[in-house]
Amino acid sequence: MPETHPLSRRHIIYNLVMFQLGWFFCAYGAAQDMPWLAFLVVPPVLIWHMSHAYQKWQEARLLLALLVLGLVLDQTLLSLGFVGFPYAGMPPGWLPPWMLMLWLLFGTTLNVTLRWARSSLGLQILFGALGGPLAYYAGQQLGAIRLTQEASLLAIGAAWAVAFPLAIALAKRFDGMVQNGIGQNGKAQAEQARKQA
Repeated sequence: MPETHPLSRRHIIYNLVMFQLGWFFCAYGAAQDMPWLAFLVVPPVLIWHMSHAYQKWQEARLLLALLVLGLVLDQTLLSLGFVGFPYAGMPPGWLPPWMLMLWLLFGTTLNVTLRWARSSLGLQILFGALGGPLAYYAGQQLGAIRLTQEASLLAIGAAWAVAFPLAIALAKRFDGMVQNGIGQNGKAQAEQARKQA
């Protein structure tokens, strides 16, 4: 059934701002040998996001699925030598936990800020192929990650050209922000109607 009550513009803006701030502090913390900063910044964002989910279990399943996807993708890039992490607190060859926190953060955007990407598979592939490398390059500029080969950006782009459409497919399958055509605005209207009854 189609959505009859889309998410509010304010909710989308909040979601985008919290993601960008969360991403920055995670990367900055890793670059400054403070990877624990991710565990201070991300949980409040997750709590806020889940508090606005219509179907919390569905949204939680999405976040767990994104955690697995991120672990497989980034651990593969690390194991193949396309990326490295300067922070010495983890054993060599192990993906640092703060990267997984980034994937949880990314998961909060799929059914909100990035909902527009559902319209076209080609657009998803293009967005992943370009946006993925840009994010990793920005992480390198902050000092949180190293692109260790000349082909690193190409490899990341290829991986994200597959991963982003898969993430969107998971978001459509586990959409906790709507139920039976009722979005957050519809939920608020229903609650208001019940109070007035």
